[in-house]
Amino acid sequence: MTLSYEKYNKNKHYSTIKKWFSNPEIMNSMDMKIMKENELRNWLNDPARINLLFKDENENLIGTLNFYHEKTQTPDYEIGYLVDPLYQGKGYATKIVELSINFAKNQLNARSLKEIYVKDFNVASRKTLEKNGFIINRYDDIKKVYYYHIELKK
Repeated sequence: MTLSYEKYNKNKHYSTIKKWFSNPEIMNSMDMKIMKENELRNWLNDPARINLLFKDENENLIGTLNFYHEKTQTPDYEIGYLVDPLYQGKGYATKIVELSINFAKNQLNARSLKEIYVKDFNVASRKTLEKNGFIINRYDDIKKVYYYHIELKK
């Protein structure tokens, strides 16, 4: 499986992102509500966020992953990702996270990826993170959410 990525470009990617973030199945799996257009634009244009779009060898957009960095001095990032339902269950999420770990190390000089939360029912996403070396940091029994992190070594 060959995937490539590029940074989000509003002229090139907005319609696909809007389609994904308007999909109740996708948003439920991420425990997020469907965003209104102005909310999505603000989210995408947040300077603390880096959005990568992933495509296959045929240039089909497969999914996205975003890095979020709080305004701190530590090189720690939160991530969130999604895969288009047409491509789920085929190993793309695992590859997207793998490529993103390398991007975080080599382009962002990140020290860790932290506080990645996954609803307990989203077993596929939990497996994706664990295959890539993420470990469970904690479990919130009230929210039914696992929190993962990974320390990045150069």
